[in-house]
Amino acid sequence: MNTKQLIRILFFMVLITLALTKGYNKGHNNLKHSNNRKDIKKHEEIHEDEPVNAGDDNEEGNEDSDPEQNNEDEGAEVAEDNDNNSEDDDDINIDEAIENESDGEQRKMILEDEDIKPIINDCDAIKTFLGAEKESSINECVFNDKGQIISLYFNDIDLTDEDIEKIYSYNTITTLKIHWTGKQYTINQAASLPYIDYLSIFNSLGGALNLSALNSFEKINTLEIGAPSTKHVYVKSGSFKEFQTVKTLILKQFHFSQVIIDEVGTLENIEEIKCESCGFSTGLNYEAFKNLSKLRTLHFTSYNKFGSPLKEIPISFTEILSLKTLILTRQKITEIPEQLSHLVNLEVFYFSGNIEGRILTNDSLIKCSYDNTGSLCKTKEMDCLGDEKLMINFCDSE
Repeated sequence: MNTKQLIRILFFMVLITLALTKGYNKGHNNLKHSNNRKDIKKHEEIHEDEPVNAGDDNEEGNEDSDPEQNNEDEGAEVAEDNDNNSEDDDDINIDEAIENESDGEQRKMILEDEDIKPIINDCDAIKTFLGAEKESSINECVFNDKGQIISLYFNDIDLTDEDIEKIYSYNTITTLKIHWTGKQYTINQAASLPYIDYLSIFNSLGGALNLSALNSFEKINTLEIGAPSTKHVYVKSGSFKEFQTVKTLILKQFHFSQVIIDEVGTLENIEEIKCESCGFSTGLNYEAFKNLSKLRTLHFTSYNKFGSPLKEIPISFTEILSLKTLILTRQKITEIPEQLSHLVNLEVFYFSGNIEGRILTNDSLIKCSYDNTGSLCKTKEMDCLGDEKLMINFCDSE
């Protein structure tokens, strides 16, 4: 082997080494480099198999016309082109790698965001503040399209003063329902809510409620007070006087005393009084009810064991000319007073517990119902009776 052949072999080996090094470092286009190495290897084997001519020394003087030299140059150009293509491919692959890495980071961020529950409304904010141990204290929470609380029902048994302050810091609440367990702080702090129009307090312990701190409520329309069926509830003297804007008063398991009757009689804007399972002290005077000139509905259903039922319809009820609905069921009233016929606006009259008497004949009546129809009589046909019409006989003529 002469010097020229040795140089040629070394040159191709350098090219192969460079190609292998680039392929190893950049990790791309391995297949393309492999094909190039195979072509170069094949080209080298062809030249090694050729016989060595004595005229090789003359070929040194005319290298430009040497086919092998031309092949050598072509091989170098091919290698150079491959290197350039490899570099271009490397640039493209680097861009793709950056893009894939960016996409991966975005997917990772999305997954991480899915694990985080964002606070999007005030109800979630309260529950987050209370934590897992206390969030069950929130029985019901309603928010508007802005995420602001408008209705809240909670139980204060496990709540601290700090918790109560946090709850009342959401001053967009208009409906507030409290399952009360005896903490006066819960009632007093409710006065900080400026937009309350519906307030419900369920006294789980029974007994007295002190509502005097709520004298700042200027927009309240509905007041509801109740207790469990095994207990009764009442309000301390002076409490009802604070609710002059109330239009609807709902009382459950409530006990009426003379003081309460007189205070209710001062609620000049009252339109509806509903009493369910309420008890009454004996000998009550209902004269104060005559002042309720806007009263439309008076509803007494059943009574509780902590007081007496109604045993008669108070005459003062017959003087509330604004009455449209009078419901007196499951009491122990023994007689229907004729004065009820003075209620010219009365449209609905439901009555049970009668022993005897004449039914009402008010022309304004649309609906009327009596339980003990066998002991009642009618002086004229009344369409308000419906199916009971045939069950009630005409009164005997005197």
